[in-house]
Amino acid sequence: LAWMLILGLQHRAGETRKDTTRNILETREFVVNLVDAPIARQMVDCAVEFPAEVDEAERVGFTWQPSVTVRPGRIAETPVAFECRLERAVEFPGRCIVFGEIGWMHIRDACIDPVTLRVRPESYRPVARMHGDNYVIAESWFELPKLSYEEWCADRETPREG
Repeated sequence: LAWMLILGLQHRAGETRKDTTRNILETREFVVNLVDAPIARQMVDCAVEFPAEVDEAERVGFTWQPSVTVRPGRIAETPVAFECRLERAVEFPGRCIVFGEIGWMHIRDACIDPVTLRVRPESYRPVARMHGDNYVIAESWFELPKLSYEEWCADRETPREG
């Protein structure tokens, strides 16, 4: 069973690939570091168009750690990091969709319940990019259990107020 990760990488203006895309296609290995609130500013600062020879992660204060299964390192400060090998890349006008097979996951201990091995939503509040300079953070969470078919049918037969 292979776990897959999919990235959508937009090109720079003028259809020029970003360093990230170019590096993935050349080395066929990459690490995806997930972000939480304490490191969100550093994440955005990594998107500054530094010259290719500048290590933006190091420049914004991140610490590199070696990976287990791939050559690129991972960022020590991130709560979750996925080590991936390129499975395929699909080019579209202005972007590249990258499919990576996950070879190793690093997850901060506090983020996982040791009994259920599920994410602790109170300990891991990921930051997600919506579009442009707009981001969201998981400030609240809720449970929404899936019903059995029988429960779903019974629920539909119950009159609703409204």
